[in-house]
Amino acid sequence: MRSNLYCYVSSGEIHVQFGTGCLKSVQHFYMYKSQFSIKNDSLSSLGGIRLAGSVVGGVGVIETTRILRSYSLVLVTEGKGSYRDDTGVSFNLLPGDVILIDPECKHWYGPDRGTVWDEIFIVFEGPLFDLWAENNLLDLRRKRLRFTPLNHWIERFVHTCGTQHNGNHKDQVKDVLRVQQLLYEVHEASQTDRGSSQDWLEKAKQLIQTEEDMHTVAEFMGVHYQTFRKKFKQKQGMAPQQYRIYLNVQLAQKRLAERDDPIYKIASDLGYCDEFHFSKQFKKFIGCSPSEYRQSVIERN
Repeated sequence: MRSNLYCYVSSGEIHVQFGTGCLKSVQHFYMYKSQFSIKNDSLSSLGGIRLAGSVVGGVGVIETTRILRSYSLVLVTEGKGSYRDDTGVSFNLLPGDVILIDPECKHWYGPDRGTVWDEIFIVFEGPLFDLWAENNLLDLRRKRLRFTPLNHWIERFVHTCGTQHNGNHKDQVKDVLRVQQLLYEVHEASQTDRGSSQDWLEKAKQLIQTEEDMHTVAEFMGVHYQTFRKKFKQKQGMAPQQYRIYLNVQLAQKRLAERDDPIYKIASDLGYCDEFHFSKQFKKFIGCSPSEYRQSVIERN
């Protein structure tokens, strides 16, 4: 079954309801409208998927904290947010981040205040997965895992969600096999960092364009700032802050060539406090001042 519906979690129990109505007696719940959702009332003796789906424009967990009786995997596909739990673990989240949550763990996660995000979630349970946890194949101490490329993991999560099996034993077993395969891939990726060097660099570049604080960028990349700075410089040939200046200079070149905006306005739009500082950095990268660059473009044309 794949349809638009509302999902509620209360006291560890999962409720699903069609339409726009809500459950009157629920005291602690979260609600979202999902792109698709699958709920299985019966599982095989080995376990299986209890609930899975894709949330578009979601707000995460509305309660202050929540406890589920099942394991859950959550892949953030768009937006930024954070996670915290009662063990003292907390971290920020970006697209490509996977959260692994164990049963009875009091937790919260969701997008940044005033924003929404997209996610794919899989809630599963059963003695087979308890064995995975007991043998440390589900490393529940590592709550956040970061994988690339994102499209690959979206495809894997959606495939694992499957379809509602309505108690069919054969489909129940297929559920177990799909979840095991995904868990194996997640485990292997977390151990070997399957993301390529280029994937790492591209993700870092994207963050540098959107985040002001380089320490925040380093945190999103899962390393200390000095480690991030060193690795980025090795791969890109310049430090992260210099790369940001380089991006600004590229934008300035485009503005100077295509528009007749005053140089002080271009400097202000790019976040510089004054035209002098902007011109100094521009000349350092290009070899001439912004006005000289604009004049050379006019002469070439």
